[in-house]
Amino acid sequence: MSYRLAKDAVPGASIDRADEVAFTLDGKRLTGLRGDTVASAMLANGIDACGQSMYLGRPRGIYSAGVEEPNALIDVQRPGHSVRESMLSATTVEIVNGLDAKMLSGLGTMDPRKDTDYYDRKYVHADVLVVGAGPAGLAAARIAARSGARTILMDEKPAPGGWLLGARDEKINDRSASEWVASTIENSKQEREFTYLPRTSVLGSYDSNYIVAVEHRTDHLDKGAANGVSRERIWHVRAKQVI
Repeated sequence: MSYRLAKDAVPGASIDRADEVAFTLDGKRLTGLRGDTVASAMLANGIDACGQSMYLGRPRGIYSAGVEEPNALIDVQRPGHSVRESMLSATTVEIVNGLDAKMLSGLGTMDPRKDTDYYDRKYVHADVLVVGAGPAGLAAARIAARSGARTILMDEKPAPGGWLLGARDEKINDRSASEWVASTIENSKQEREFTYLPRTSVLGSYDSNYIVAVEHRTDHLDKGAANGVSRERIWHVRAKQVI
């Protein structure tokens, strides 16, 4: 049995209800939908326990919906990748066909095998760097890009919108939140000096607006990284203005 809200109840949801994905969790085969995280697929399958506490063995549940998740920690083997990864938040790992996940109780181990995946880096300058594709970030990036400024918009989520993704009745400029988000990001993409980087987390902010971020480029794909495409890219950005 699947436990999900009706489509109309979550108009900003980024799942594809027509694309079923098969993965394993603690050796049990489960199915979810394209766009699900491990955590959301667990809840859709009626699984709300995510291991036990380290010291007292008390059951733990999924606490949040993002990187702040303290309980639902997992070890994963992604298809097409050479090593397992440990201590990842189930709320941030997107499911793909063939993903193998194991729940952890706060203690993970490093895979001793050699990581043979391909990673790269990029150094860029920007007039404006916007961190976060919520409503404020989208509006700021749109204004900057429209002015002709070299604009980069980074967001850790796979889809833009921030908290608007969960809004049901919110309206902006007489349009639904989901329509406003879609039109704003698409209009920004038409600008020659605009770059949108989803699945990208800022790791550090340093003197003189020097920003370091990591872009997860292929972990959401069934077959992993394609030939010649890096799995992750480290962005080194020097910006005139950071928002």
